[in-house]
Amino acid sequence: MQQALETTESINPDTKTKMMNFFRSVLWLN
Repeated sequence: MQQALETTESINPDTKTKMMNFFRSVLWLN
């Protein structure tokens, strides 16, 4: 997961925020 977060560094802030929200919801489901 850490590698995925590092990959988002090259993505625009809006997309990065959506990705963070996605990871957060996945963690909540688990």
